[in-house]
Amino acid sequence: MISRDLFQRFYLPAAYHCPGFHAANMASTKWVPLRIGGRKSIDFFATGNTGSVVLGLIIEAVSGEDYYEYIRKNIYQPAGMPNSDHFVKTEISSGKAVGYFIPDQDGESGLTSNLDILGRMGGPAGGGYASANDLLAFANALYDDRLIDPPHREVMTTYKLGSASAGGYAYLYQDGRINGKRYIGHNGGAPGVNAEFSIFPDDAWTIIVLSNTHHNASPLADQIRQWVAFPAEDDQ
Repeated sequence: MISRDLFQRFYLPAAYHCPGFHAANMASTKWVPLRIGGRKSIDFFATGNTGSVVLGLIIEAVSGEDYYEYIRKNIYQPAGMPNSDHFVKTEISSGKAVGYFIPDQDGESGLTSNLDILGRMGGPAGGGYASANDLLAFANALYDDRLIDPPHREVMTTYKLGSASAGGYAYLYQDGRINGKRYIGHNGGAPGVNAEFSIFPDDAWTIIVLSNTHHNASPLADQIRQWVAFPAEDDQ
């Protein structure tokens, strides 16, 4: 059972680290949270993945379904995302990209595949695969009410920590502001992976930048967001 105090104060998808949490063994056939414990209430903000994993547990407990099957049936399929899934890292038939990174700071070793440092399969906190076209389909489905109704979409994407002028962090979404323009979305990165996903709901812009090398997508996405939010002459 998930306590009311945990749900209210942990801000599940706001992704705090929770002391005592241990994720699944990298060789496991499915994601398995082994232990959750420690801090009962939290009064600070920090990025992490624990909240997303707890949310995955809630999905399985409430639906009675396997997490991966639930996501396929309730997100990928209705949104029209045929190339998205949590693939086993050794799978090759999907055509998914292989990530590359430079393991040493001086770069002498050159680009190295990240397959050896990946877990067997991703989980609720990350490690899924999607094409840019599929992410655009997701953005469209998010705002044409195929996945969620408008009131709950606003609850999910409106900042819970932050302010109206600067934005903040919502339930698994950043709720940002640039030159007064609002955007929602998320980003992520790891060795050999960098992804940026931003929706400007008031301007019908969606920005998707994917890279199979570390930190190449984010600088470009930052620049594009600045261009999209640049004040028009009538606003200056």
